[in-house]
Amino acid sequence: MNVEMAVHALAVSTEGGPCAIVLRGVRLPVMLPIAISAPQAAAIAAVRFQFRRPLTHDLACIVLGELRATAERVVIHDVQGSTFIARLEVSKEGQEHAIDSRPSDAIALAVRLNLPVLVTSDVLSRADGVRWGEAGKDGAGSNDRRDAEGESRSERSHISTEQLAAYRDVIETLDLESL
Repeated sequence: MNVEMAVHALAVSTEGGPCAIVLRGVRLPVMLPIAISAPQAAAIAAVRFQFRRPLTHDLACIVLGELRATAERVVIHDVQGSTFIARLEVSKEGQEHAIDSRPSDAIALAVRLNLPVLVTSDVLSRADGVRWGEAGKDGAGSNDRRDAEGESRSERSHISTEQLAAYRDVIETLDLESL
């Protein structure tokens, strides 16, 4: 069984340590933190900012479009210790393709393309840091997904400007022209 999740928060370490992305169940009251690096967190947060040239994840979205492939979903399907394993599921001309990916990269694409992020029940049963709660108690489990006509999904609506503030300085100081 797969559990649909949404980006709930990006946690930033001010001490230079690891950051985390916190996924929250869309229909079930579950939270899953995934440790990521600051550049990976910045790539996810960058969806809120405009750049003159496409960043790597934006470029991947453009390539998918040019190839007429459709990204369908992200699936976090394994965990080995503290390392999560994900895949980006893509379809083209009726054929399905599963592309191995770091969860942070797949989630960066998911927030740009409004894709569902699924986590297998096996991962939720084995991963460290999983928190189960009561539906409605902390908002987890509510279905706040919007329609498919381009409205933003809950992945974007739960990341506040304040949560992204720490990334603004990092993103604005990147020398994107030399990349």
